[in-house]
Amino acid sequence: MDTQEQDQDYEFELEYYFEQEQTEAHVQFAPNFQQELFHNQIDLNDFLINHSISQQRRALMVKWIIYVFDTIYENQNNDVLISRAIHLMDIFLKRTQVSYSDKDVHLIGATCIYMASKIKNDCPLDMETIQVTICHEKFTIDEIKEFYFIILKTLDYNTEFPTCYDYLQNLSYAMYGSSQNYQTLQVQETALKILKLSFRSYQLMQQNWLILVTTVLGIAIIDFEQVNGYYRDLQGQNNFLNDQIIRLIETANINVAEFKNCYEILSQFNCRCSEIHCSRLF
Repeated sequence: MDTQEQDQDYEFELEYYFEQEQTEAHVQFAPNFQQELFHNQIDLNDFLINHSISQQRRALMVKWIIYVFDTIYENQNNDVLISRAIHLMDIFLKRTQVSYSDKDVHLIGATCIYMASKIKNDCPLDMETIQVTICHEKFTIDEIKEFYFIILKTLDYNTEFPTCYDYLQNLSYAMYGSSQNYQTLQVQETALKILKLSFRSYQLMQQNWLILVTTVLGIAIIDFEQVNGYYRDLQGQNNFLNDQIIRLIETANINVAEFKNCYEILSQFNCRCSEIHCSRLF
């Protein structure tokens, strides 16, 4: 069999796998999506502990993943792709029995970009784009293909899991429904920005995702209220646990202590971002 025939067989195998996976995932998650989000947290505790990968190197890779998707799909909502690619990388590092180092992060990240684009996008990236445009021919197509199957096998072919983005969207809908008013849109936009920044933090990605996104949405609500002068007590200080925050915590079914603890961690996270909302919140 020549190289062209092998590549055709390979592409057919990939397309078949992803079609089957998406169909099965729809059947699996659709009836119990709420329950899946709230109760089936993926364990990412100490996911770098068995590797020689620095937190800084991982953070740079997360930043690069975001840059790649925002550059290639500039006119699309890339949050679903970004979230899945980053989670694929972190879950792989948690579950693999092989110890990787900083020099391996580029290949891992590039492969996860490819996988995420195949799972959740109408215009998936092809292997040549990954190899030439994104990786600048640092890796061969065969190397990317090989690592692709390594990740698939390590994850037991389960790449269709709820992500932090899904948690946030689900919780936001529970709070606001399909409302498109100014406050809702501003809160959701700020929450997505904060979540994308949170992806860079090794510490935050080990948090329970439901608690994390509840806190992210809470900070976005508080930010909106501060900007617009809502909910101030008689001394002119911001009322931290106002009605909206209490409702948010109750909707997420977490306790106030969990929210406050994650809020403190988020507040200490230095994102080094020049955007206005970040300079206020962090």
